[in-house]
Amino acid sequence: MKNITLEMSLKPFKQTNNKYIEDVCRNFFSQWLPLLKKADTVSVMLWVADGSEILDYTADLDKSFEWAYLAGYANPEMYVDTSAPDPEGKSLFAANYLYMKNPPVMTYKILSSIIKTIKRVGAELTGGKRITVGATFDPGPEFAKSSFKYERHNEICLGNDTGPATMVCCYGVLNGDSKRYAAYPDGIPDKTKFGTFFGKQAQVFLTDMGYDYIWLSNGLGFGKETWSAKGAIFDGEKFNAEALDEVKSCVVEFWDLFTKECTFPIQVRGTNMSMGIDFATDGVPLKTIYDTVDGILPPPNSPWAALDGNFGLELMGYMSRISYVPNKDFLIRYYIHDPWWMNSPWYDRYNGLPHDIYLPFAISRIDEKGQVNTPTNLNLLTIDNSLGDMPDSCVYEPMPHLMKAIKELPDAVSPVVWVYPFDEYSDAGSEYMLKAMNNEDWFISKTITEGCPISSVTTTSLFAKQDKSIYKSSVIVTPVPYTDEFKNEIEGFINNGGKVILYGDIDRCGVINNCRYADEKVSLIDALKDFEIFISYEKYADEKNPVFMCHRYNNAFMFSVYAPSTTVKTKIRFPYGAPVLDGYDTVLENGCATYHFPKSEHRECRVFVEQNDGIVSCCEVAPVSFQYRRRIQVSGLKNATVRFLPEEYCKKNVNAVLNSDEGYYFRTDKFESGYVEIDGTEFFEAKNVTGSLVLSMPFEK
Repeated sequence: MKNITLEMSLKPFKQTNNKYIEDVCRNFFSQWLPLLKKADTVSVMLWVADGSEILDYTADLDKSFEWAYLAGYANPEMYVDTSAPDPEGKSLFAANYLYMKNPPVMTYKILSSIIKTIKRVGAELTGGKRITVGATFDPGPEFAKSSFKYERHNEICLGNDTGPATMVCCYGVLNGDSKRYAAYPDGIPDKTKFGTFFGKQAQVFLTDMGYDYIWLSNGLGFGKETWSAKGAIFDGEKFNAEALDEVKSCVVEFWDLFTKECTFPIQVRGTNMSMGIDFATDGVPLKTIYDTVDGILPPPNSPWAALDGNFGLELMGYMSRISYVPNKDFLIRYYIHDPWWMNSPWYDRYNGLPHDIYLPFAISRIDEKGQVNTPTNLNLLTIDNSLGDMPDSCVYEPMPHLMKAIKELPDAVSPVVWVYPFDEYSDAGSEYMLKAMNNEDWFISKTITEGCPISSVTTTSLFAKQDKSIYKSSVIVTPVPYTDEFKNEIEGFINNGGKVILYGDIDRCGVINNCRYADEKVSLIDALKDFEIFISYEKYADEKNPVFMCHRYNNAFMFSVYAPSTTVKTKIRFPYGAPVLDGYDTVLENGCATYHFPKSEHRECRVFVEQNDGIVSCCEVAPVSFQYRRRIQVSGLKNATVRFLPEEYCKKNVNAVLNSDEGYYFRTDKFESGYVEIDGTEFFEAKNVTGSLVLSMPFEK
């Protein structure tokens, strides 16, 4: 990781004397030190308030400011909810509560002291690593009281995601006022663009406080309705293509105005949606933002899957945003605590299970050279909870999974790859295109939710530059071509043996040669069967399917699974046979492996078996050897063909014994074996084996 960021609020600083501030800093750096060792740079991102501390800043360091000392809706008067009865008005949406008795008063001088202490202590405890500190701005009414947004300048709140006129829109225009501000000592002139005002205030504030960068949260800079499936272009029924150019120019103007005034690095959270949905519904020109804002990283995976369980939307949206990047760097984010809403997802959303670590970490992007790109930056939201505590358990429990996910990042192209029309979507201008791209992204979201393991992404433009041999073991999933250039590219790929599933409107490009057409009722999972990837789910009633990512690491297939219902039976077969996961027993049914996955799983698979039925098991066995460092045993075999993927360093150097003495593995029954290639994947293969097969990998020389 180039950068690991610990996000936190000011709640842990329950006292503001120098010793207490230092003790808090020493505590959290010490807690996370094993993970931080894996980073070149360590950052701390401070959720001080909601950004109003920036908007209200006058350059008076002794002045106090509103900060996030509440649990619950900080501006409840702005929230309108008729969906759930709360007759006593006690919910965190109707009321808010002090997180502690007599929370400390925060001044700008104290904030500056906290930032300096973070940098000093962090550098000391991490052995001299570069420590940076980031400020945050949130456009909504949740985190802290804001007289700026909801009393003096509600005119900039054009977004309605959390109620009418509650979300600051990046292209809002300020009415004049005579109040003093750091960048406007004589007040705000009438009709000042928000981007200009915010940029000037941020430049002074960040400089005075000692910050290094700023994080724009919850979609600021990405349109008007950043959480909604509707927006400035789509009202829920009609896509207003005529308004697209004007809305796009408003968004771009914000970035031009803000970056002209604020020279600090910018990081962004983005929306809950995808590149295509954002463009089609809210006119968000993501490609233009990437290309014009220096150093910006793509928005990370949304934390909303932790709240509503929609992992398909989280993963699809993330892939769409990283398919095209300004450089190879991109960010992944994990949700441990919520410092505002009295929930700690590690426990009460995830039940202490790591699926929202392994699922997004299984995703990779493929660049123009065919190289696999994985996240370079990691953010942890947050290291403190709503009571200002930093429990050790919420460090030591998820941290091993984070470290394992980093160790086992994808290093080769996944079995199912999404080729995303990022450029074509970015050039959209017609109602037809807006509707199509919106529907197509929602289709992939639904497909992932239904258990299709789309785990790598690239763009149509990058695909045209790549050596297609990298996809010999993969199935390409992509919309019906929007351009003749990509149509020719995909036809050539198909004619050379490439495996492709197209979705969308077939009328827009005409007939594609070796293709056959299925009706709209065929799912993408069903279509994979044509390429000998069989995945099905058997349910008792309306249980949700598992969400399933499959990536490659060190020549293995890695299965990452979230099973909303553990009652669902999963049946899987690949072109190489039934996958038998390390540490698992599987009942084979008509050549398919069957599993009842737990709620969360992350497993290596190096063994594929061709056998019609029976119970087959795979497990590690102790090597007890100075010749071999790792042994894997496959048992329950009946006249089977076993295909084994050794680790990368010994792809052609596997020892196998059949029905040998346990613990010795010298004697072997006779069997036929050799090395074979199937669809571009090379295996050690043992044929006609019955009983127990032990496969050993030597020490690396």
